[in-house]
Amino acid sequence: MKVISFLGRGEYEPVRYCYGDQACDTHLFPYAVTRFFAPTTLLVFLTPEAKTFIPKKYPPGTTATHFETLSALHHQQGLVQPQCVDIPNGASTDAEPAIVRSVPPFATLLGRVRDDYGRFGLRDPEQPRQARARLLRQLEIAAWYAAKEQIVQALSMAREWVPSLLCYCFTLDALDRDSREAMEEPLNREPHVTVNNTTYNWSDVPHGTKLRRVWSSPIKLAGLRNDVLHAGFRRNPETSQQVLEQTTKIMAELREIARLWHLGDSC
Repeated sequence: MKVISFLGRGEYEPVRYCYGDQACDTHLFPYAVTRFFAPTTLLVFLTPEAKTFIPKKYPPGTTATHFETLSALHHQQGLVQPQCVDIPNGASTDAEPAIVRSVPPFATLLGRVRDDYGRFGLRDPEQPRQARARLLRQLEIAAWYAAKEQIVQALSMAREWVPSLLCYCFTLDALDRDSREAMEEPLNREPHVTVNNTTYNWSDVPHGTKLRRVWSSPIKLAGLRNDVLHAGFRRNPETSQQVLEQTTKIMAELREIARLWHLGDSC
């Protein structure tokens, strides 16, 4: 069993939690849940108010004992294992020393976030000189999600990679929404497109036929991404196994396109 719980900035006073014939006296509801259900994973989210709150030591109404309890659960039973984390930039840096000293499992969590996501970061990612590097990172992230079978994320990232590639081809800003949307027109068989009074021709796109095969027919990246985002809510949707197989094929095709475009050795 996996349990999701939340912590905010409330005054956490002792209270008795009851479930059936069980009772647990504690300041923190997540602890009571572990006593009642013995879950394999406890995922604790912070409220928006708690996210922006950097404690000097512990949140109001709590003591070291409560956090030591969570620490014990982490080390002895492996329960505090969040699988998706949203840590504000300020809290991940300014609060880190206090977290390391006061809440060991959360310090471990910060390390996991850095290990998993930090390697995808870029310095000054919005700068035009980073356009090629952004493409490499974007494709790497899509492949990372696909390897974890997080298919919605993988296909979403892969789908956005294709118009980004065309922006790179025509020296357009891939972070500009109008430019990105315009690049979908030639992908959908238009021979040319005009952006800011400049006309760009599909015939100038390297390996354009291969790119269109991935985007539409026969591989249908754009359509498959729409399918998974809408939970297959249409007639004759792809089966889950077909989606997995198609995602594997898509990632292989995109890596090949990146190689043909000489984007980088990492592809």
